[in-house]
Amino acid sequence: MVVAPVLLVLYLLFLAGVGAAVNGGRITLELEAVLYSWLPAVAFAVPSWTGHRWRRCTEPEARYELFRRVVAELVIGLVLLASCVVHVIAAPGLYFTVL
Repeated sequence: MVVAPVLLVLYLLFLAGVGAAVNGGRITLELEAVLYSWLPAVAFAVPSWTGHRWRRCTEPEARYELFRRVVAELVIGLVLLASCVVHVIAAPGLYFTVL
């Protein structure tokens, strides 16, 4: 399962881009945005770790259970990312200001 680590890296690159924009003075972030922005990264880190455990496992029953867990955790992370996007689109002024 390489989907979760790829999503984690892409999201961390997005956060690095936002950090560069803040550092360059192009946007300002509210405190809620800073705190809320790390939730999807944590949500993608968990299935990445579980996927690593799935690849190392040798027992068929445990592999099946870990695969189901990876898929469930990945869906939860995608739902959390979608909710972040919907909240930012609905009220962008609460999260950031473009200068």
